[in-house]
Amino acid sequence: MSGASRRGRARLPVEDCLDELAAAIRESGRAVLLAPTGAGKTTRVPPALLSAEPESAGRIIMVEPRRIAARAAARRMASEDASRLGATYGYHVRFDRRASAATRVEVVTPGILLRRLHHDPFLEDAGLVIFDEFHERSLDNDLALGLLRLLRGTIRPELRLLVMSATLDAAKLAARLGDAPLVESEGRPFPVERRYRSRDARHPLEDAVGAGVEELLDATDGDLLVFLPGVGEIRRCRGALQPLAERRGLELFALYGDLPPKEQDAALRAGSRRKVVLSTNVAETSVTVEGITGVLDTGLARVMSLDPRTGLDRLRLEPISRASAEQRAGRAGRTAPGVCLRLWSRAEHDTRPARDTPEIQRIDLSGALLQLLCYGESDLDAFPWIDPPEPATRDLALELLDRLGARREGEVTALGRALADLPLSPRLGRLLLEGAARGESRRAARLAALLSERSPFDRRETHGSAPGGSRAALLDKLTALERALDGGPERTPWGRLRRGALKPLERVRGKLEEALKSPSVQAVVRDLAASAGSPERAGATESRERREEALLRALVAAFPDRVARRRDDSPDRAQMVGGRGLQLERGKTLDSELWLALDLRPGTPDERVRDAAAIELDWLPAEGRSVAVEVVFDEQRERLRALRRERWLDLVLTETPAKLELGPEAEAALVAAAAANLESLLPADSSAFARLRERCAWLASEQPELEIPSLDQESLVELLPWLARGARGFEDLRRKDWHGMALGRLSYEQRRTLESEAPASWTLPSGRERRLEYQPGRAPVLAVKVQELFGLDEHPSIGRARRPLCLHLLAPNGRPQQITEDLPGFWRSSWQLVRKDLRGRYPKHDWPEDPLSAAPGPGPKSRRGR
Repeated sequence: MSGASRRGRARLPVEDCLDELAAAIRESGRAVLLAPTGAGKTTRVPPALLSAEPESAGRIIMVEPRRIAARAAARRMASEDASRLGATYGYHVRFDRRASAATRVEVVTPGILLRRLHHDPFLEDAGLVIFDEFHERSLDNDLALGLLRLLRGTIRPELRLLVMSATLDAAKLAARLGDAPLVESEGRPFPVERRYRSRDARHPLEDAVGAGVEELLDATDGDLLVFLPGVGEIRRCRGALQPLAERRGLELFALYGDLPPKEQDAALRAGSRRKVVLSTNVAETSVTVEGITGVLDTGLARVMSLDPRTGLDRLRLEPISRASAEQRAGRAGRTAPGVCLRLWSRAEHDTRPARDTPEIQRIDLSGALLQLLCYGESDLDAFPWIDPPEPATRDLALELLDRLGARREGEVTALGRALADLPLSPRLGRLLLEGAARGESRRAARLAALLSERSPFDRRETHGSAPGGSRAALLDKLTALERALDGGPERTPWGRLRRGALKPLERVRGKLEEALKSPSVQAVVRDLAASAGSPERAGATESRERREEALLRALVAAFPDRVARRRDDSPDRAQMVGGRGLQLERGKTLDSELWLALDLRPGTPDERVRDAAAIELDWLPAEGRSVAVEVVFDEQRERLRALRRERWLDLVLTETPAKLELGPEAEAALVAAAAANLESLLPADSSAFARLRERCAWLASEQPELEIPSLDQESLVELLPWLARGARGFEDLRRKDWHGMALGRLSYEQRRTLESEAPASWTLPSGRERRLEYQPGRAPVLAVKVQELFGLDEHPSIGRARRPLCLHLLAPNGRPQQITEDLPGFWRSSWQLVRKDLRGRYPKHDWPEDPLSAAPGPGPKSRRGR
């Protein structure tokens, strides 16, 4: 760096530790730098490390999580070096590069670094890779850092790594990087007063922003930075603030990722008048907005998350974490004391999460895993993640890659490598390739742009009916977009088309078409076209229906897991791959057996379909279809049936009756049905099986040390495979020998123990036997007519422990007269009162005054053997 540029710049706090940092990287080859917001790490560390390295050390690549930060950092370093952007300092972001062979420090986004590693696995021109603002924990950042750690540990041990952050758990990261040296910059931020004001969510956000801006204008002398969740909120707040700006001589600026670079630069520079910058969270880190002394924080951000409705990653509105709130507040104390006004309460602040959730825990992993597989990493569990993905999430992503044709038997296919070459998610890349193979490259690229970029439709202004009336609302949106590009109407049923959003979409469309020209991608497109019997270019005479079909087939290829079959009993309900039930939004129907559910909304009991497409059976590729005879259980008839079923993945497309063959599959189907309906299959409560089950359950609870099977539901389910042999339905199962099968689960010793400790009956003084009733936790019950116990002077009991029975003493009519667990005591104390009552009611019976000297009387007919 020239002496003039050094003299013309202010010294920043991070410069106090640059020598220590350079030494740590030189000696260890890796380091972690923890520096607070405003310390200057983004623009001062790379030049310092560059000046400490010889020309032969290779290029420094600095990874910024956002495009706007990458551009701004490169411009700032080039400005301080008094050099042309793209010379010593340059950048490379999606669809935009300002760098040359002479560039020594190149600032890139994580996605660009991953694509570079895809084509140059050894990263041969780089000597040092810096990850800035790593606390944002994008999935691409995690993946890139892991790949470089692998590279450094094998092929390129001389490659150096530096990870920088303001709020990250730096000690944990340093440990994960193999005990990398940790360098800290204390920083010298100015004090920031933090104020809280709850916002009524029922009122428009712009009202609260207007009041907050007025408060901060009076509280500070500098410029203001307002954090808003998205571009729509920026536009609305800008309009609401315009009268205030005119009244107080303010300049209003917007700042967001898709803003043209010139407008970004204007927002970042200090001006002659006070300014208010309305920004998304791009200004939270890395980007320095000069002159800011007041921050208004709405506490909201749109965070990328996997949207289960569409199967694509989408921005979702969420409250920010406490760490993000501190980052934002710090922007007010860069150059002077400042004020941060938060539009939420202090109590709410304390309940917010401490840090943001890493992307690896909330977005689709298919693209990242495909990159890993293309890199040659087959053991995904062994990859050096900072935080590994959840196994279930990882498996779902791999399953999607299989369904898209990116993998076959665990190996990446040529199609998979082509998908990894495209600047799209694998799902939308598959849409692009299939559309190109069917002669619709441009419209498929435009459709992929429409699905991947910010929506150009302003939902607040809807008008008219859908143009075209195609099989899918998504294609009608595409038609509306194309008409607007040709100068047609802006108003649509999905909102007014914003003219300013059309140009960025067309730019993405052009870049996607350019990506299709890659030789490896072209080879895959030709193979797909050959297998589909389709042209690679649509002719001018192609019918509208034919072109529509091409795009719908491309959507089927991209969303194979969203195919659904209409239920026979309803024109607006269907079942989707995976078994989920679907229902079209109220008032909508589709005159088609098969649907493609492109946008789902959770509902009860079925998920609502906001956007569906009618598709044909023969559009489903052969590799995802299968035909097999399956055994199913007919719940209405309670019998097994055989059906010849054609499936798409796991979704039944057609089925016809077939001959039922008994065997393992039939037995398994019957066992599964029986397990779910077990109680309806068991013999009656009065059966020998029921009594055996009661005895086993009682003894198992009384004396668990005997290890007697309790014959509970879980135990009986284990019997079903034997009972199901040769059976065709529940009626056959009900006729099976449940008693014998259950008794067979007991060993000889267990049977002997059961007979001695929990006998089925008890012998009366007359020699007759009476059944015992068992219930866990209670004494066994002996129900007997009182006359049958005359002459018995001790209480009945069972087992070695002489467990007393609970006697239900019955009158001659069989109804309980007395309950006792002390028969001798009953004879002594209560008998005379009971005798008096019985003599009055049953005078023909003999009721002796001394029951112990009387012979047992007659009871009911003997139930011996029961």
